[in-house]
Amino acid sequence: MSKNIINAIFYTVVFGLALIGFTAPATAAEVFNEYYEPEKDPSYAEYVYTATTSDVTAPAKEFLDIKTVELAKPKFDYTERDLFCLAAAVCREAGGDSEEIQMLVANVVINRVLHPYYPDTIEEVLTQKYQYGSMWKNGVSFPKWATEKTVEQCYKVAERILCGERVCPENVVYQAEFEQGSGIFKQFEGYFFCYY
Repeated sequence: MSKNIINAIFYTVVFGLALIGFTAPATAAEVFNEYYEPEKDPSYAEYVYTATTSDVTAPAKEFLDIKTVELAKPKFDYTERDLFCLAAAVCREAGGDSEEIQMLVANVVINRVLHPYYPDTIEEVLTQKYQYGSMWKNGVSFPKWATEKTVEQCYKVAERILCGERVCPENVVYQAEFEQGSGIFKQFEGYFFCYY
C-alpha cells in the first residue's frame, strides 16, 4: 500500500472521528490538573480526584489510585449549632488525640450526614441510638474534663471540615475501636476508620 493511500486513510479516520465528537481519553495529568485547585486548600496537594475515572485511560486510573482521597466538596452550609455539635463530637471522641485523628472523626460525621443511610444533620447523626457514646440519650455536649485549649482546638478542626477540608473518602463512615464495614481506611491505636 502506498504512503499516499495510508495518509489518506489516516486523515479520513481522524477527521471522521472529529466530526462525530470523539475525544481522546484524558491523561492522568489532565485529570489531576482539571480538579487540583490549590487556591481553595493547600492540603489539596495530597489529594487526587477519583470521580471521573470512567473517562480516563488505564495510566490515568493508575495515577488516580495513588491516593484514594477525593477532593473536598464545596463549603458545607452549616449553622453555629452544627459547629458546636461537631466540635463537641471531636472533643468527646478524640479530644486528647492527634489532629489527624480529630480531623478523621469530624470527617466521618460529615460523611454520615451526606450518606443516604444516615440522618441528614450533624446533631441527628450524633444522637442516633447507640452511635456516639452517650450522646444519643444525653444530648450533645462537651465533656466536663475538656480544657479551654482542647475546646478551642476541637472548634478549629470542626470548622476546617465544615469549610470543605476532607481527609478521607466519602464512604468512610465507621469510626470505632474495632474493624467493621468493607475494610479499613486508616488504623491507629484504639481507632479504626472503615469503609461502608
